[in-house]
Amino acid sequence: MARTVRSVDVATSDYEGMWAKATQLFRDYRARGGNDAAGAAADIHRRVVTGFADRPRFRFHFAQAGLKPNENGDFTQRVIVRDGKYEVVPAETEVEGSIPYLLKTIRDMKPDTIVELGSGYGRVLFQLAAAIGKDLPPLAIKYHACEITEGGRALTAEIHKLAPGMDLAIHRFDYYQPDLSFLPKDARVLFYSVASVEQIPELPLVLAEALTSFRPGTVGVHFEPIGWQSDSALVAARYAAEGTVASRLRQATYQLVKGVRGALNLPVGFSGISLAPSDIGSSANVKRNAAAWSLRKSYNRNMIRLFSTPPVSDRIVMKNLHINAFGDVPFNPETILHWQAK
Repeated sequence: MARTVRSVDVATSDYEGMWAKATQLFRDYRARGGNDAAGAAADIHRRVVTGFADRPRFRFHFAQAGLKPNENGDFTQRVIVRDGKYEVVPAETEVEGSIPYLLKTIRDMKPDTIVELGSGYGRVLFQLAAAIGKDLPPLAIKYHACEITEGGRALTAEIHKLAPGMDLAIHRFDYYQPDLSFLPKDARVLFYSVASVEQIPELPLVLAEALTSFRPGTVGVHFEPIGWQSDSALVAARYAAEGTVASRLRQATYQLVKGVRGALNLPVGFSGISLAPSDIGSSANVKRNAAAWSLRKSYNRNMIRLFSTPPVSDRIVMKNLHINAFGDVPFNPETILHWQAK
């Protein structure tokens, strides 16, 4: 098997830093008088998303795509992915596909338990709970935030204080050693993840077995950057490259560059990613760029195969596999993988 480069420690340390910044954004929100959990979660996310266009890596590629900064040197537009194609939108635009899709799923299945895997600071959970209360008939739902990082769990608990009526439990959760013992086996469970499985280079069979061990009708909806895995040639190339000297050097250099906050404006050849004006409105380059991004960061490479082949495929019905449905990060677009236990 190919060498797994991205360890649990690397992923955890990356996100502990991110949640420290998110915690400061939450404090800023509270200092401005904010007192709503869903509003706090949305505010943190919005301020993170609108910062994409200021990152050196994205500025480089946006310029490649023909976008031009204004007189202050700021990009007022950026590139996103929607329905499998690159699209140019105003820089402040948020591409949110998970919550509308989850609301439709909840309306159809009426779960009594909702579990987010890799929940971070609870952004989607808090916004989803607010949307359920607003848009759906009354439902008695127990929410579970499952997150490996201490910082993510701590910030979830802080934000939850603004929504005391939300029945929420917070758990430490490890994809490699999944413990779902806190869930009764007869619960009507909706599992979901949003850009979380990406951190697990090789998703273990034990995780899929744990998720599918609940009652028939249990549902899983995953919004993950795995669309490139539907191309067998890209998958073969990823496995062939993983662990080679060249790819390990890219990944090591990527970590170094992160440490100096993009002080190097690296050429496109560094990561194999390219973006041209002709790519806007096209799907031709989306998967290839996503595969290159995934290799560079040692992101997940096996989720589609895991859920679409035995023994997991024998235990589920694949309800939807929407490749590259949406993406705020243009080289890391989310695919919707939606299954139901038999």
